[in-house]
Amino acid sequence: ERFAGDLDRDVQKEMVMLSERFVSSEQFKEIAQAKVCKAEIPFALRLSKGIIQGTLDLLYETKDGKWIIVDYKTSKANEQNLAEYARAYRSQIMLYALACHELLKIRVCYGRLYFVRAGLHFDFDCQSEDYAKLRSDFEKVQQRMIETRKEWATTNGTL
Repeated sequence: ERFAGDLDRDVQKEMVMLSERFVSSEQFKEIAQAKVCKAEIPFALRLSKGIIQGTLDLLYETKDGKWIIVDYKTSKANEQNLAEYARAYRSQIMLYALACHELLKIRVCYGRLYFVRAGLHFDFDCQSEDYAKLRSDFEKVQQRMIETRKEWATTNGTL
């Protein structure tokens, strides 16, 4: 009530149900036993054409020294479409892994998407990533975005 008093009753019930499901999950148990656990980590990653800002939902180090990124999703994924939903977030997870590598000097073992409504997770392997190539790939995307924005501005008479 204290934090969600102004929300619809059905929304409040769903929040309680999702929270209880997560707290009883294997994912939560692993996080609770982590050596290091940091939530809501803001970052600013400088690439060749500018800065990308973001916030990691959760970063933790397991008992055996593996670094894990967790990003919570409220999408309505299920067992049948989990991989399809997850693919849409791969770039986001790889950007987070690159930020951890460059800014925190840690190598992420994997990035996990946790779909809270379904209580399911999907892991992306980050151990074998070539971070120089990953950086280059993001810089190419950034350059294409700049070019597209300029083309749009020229076409629409704002340049």
